[in-house]
Amino acid sequence: NKEVSPYLGTWQSVRDIDTLRARLGERQVSFWGMSYGTTMGRVYAQTFPNRVRALLLDGAIDPMATTGSYAREQMWGHAMGLARMQQWFTPAVRAAHRRVMAALDERSLTTSWGAPITRYDVSFQIAEFSGRQFNFDLARRSILTARDALFAASEAERIKATDRLADLIDIPRPGTPPEPNTEDFVLSFVNCADFPERISVAEVVTVTDQAAKISGIASGSYALTEATMCAGLPVFGIPIEQRAAIRIPTPPIVLNSVADPFTVLLGATLMANAFSGSRLITYDSTQHVTYGLTDSACVNDPITRYFLTQQLPKRDLACALRPPF
Repeated sequence: NKEVSPYLGTWQSVRDIDTLRARLGERQVSFWGMSYGTTMGRVYAQTFPNRVRALLLDGAIDPMATTGSYAREQMWGHAMGLARMQQWFTPAVRAAHRRVMAALDERSLTTSWGAPITRYDVSFQIAEFSGRQFNFDLARRSILTARDALFAASEAERIKATDRLADLIDIPRPGTPPEPNTEDFVLSFVNCADFPERISVAEVVTVTDQAAKISGIASGSYALTEATMCAGLPVFGIPIEQRAAIRIPTPPIVLNSVADPFTVLLGATLMANAFSGSRLITYDSTQHVTYGLTDSACVNDPITRYFLTQQLPKRDLACALRPPF
């Protein structure tokens, strides 16, 4: 849509934010950016630095990111997230996970209504669960239920366990309307407007293959999705300016989990380094977007104080995991 595409992108979004600020009659904004919102917060700060009162960048994206770097992060981001989540499982659950994935390499399951459950369905959902620590127990139950289904003593027990697994990993039952994935669809176009780079087919193959070998089929799928988001699209929109030295009156707090599979810690470190005087808070978990979503006082208290008083922590903070179960 050539009438719309020039106005897609973060450059336009930050001007929308500033229009809201002006219409509300506010001199400055306090901004909490989550995931892609950290890109919006960073670009708003570098475009309108004196209009930022306080800035939290939570689940931070590399300020020098490209579509290619998004894909390459999938090589190890999900491996780290899965490994960190499994540290909170018992040895028996870890063994069950290995047994389940080995069995699913050879065969699939079928629900009572005829829907297949493959190794991709199980591995992808467990990878998704790993990015939210409040879903760790759901991942554990999914693994054990998959084991029960794959190694059931009878056909009736297999079907019963398979149907339970389908509900745990969101395999739709008959008559369930599909959920439109408009958020990811629109974000892909925003990323393509932000970044003029278009990676080659050879790079797509290499990145996808390496991600799958390192972290499994789900990571290969994530890498393929990121690598091909701009496939076939011309360069359009206005690329966002990428700076490594941003100054705002009150420096930001950058927050990231150390094993976040979706926005890896390296990106958060680079984001913190892009701002003069920033503070980096790390949380020893996989949680993607952390403030207020865990009960860690080490994370929540200094950020709440910062928003209320503009008082930064005196130093960077490393916060221990609050066990999810």
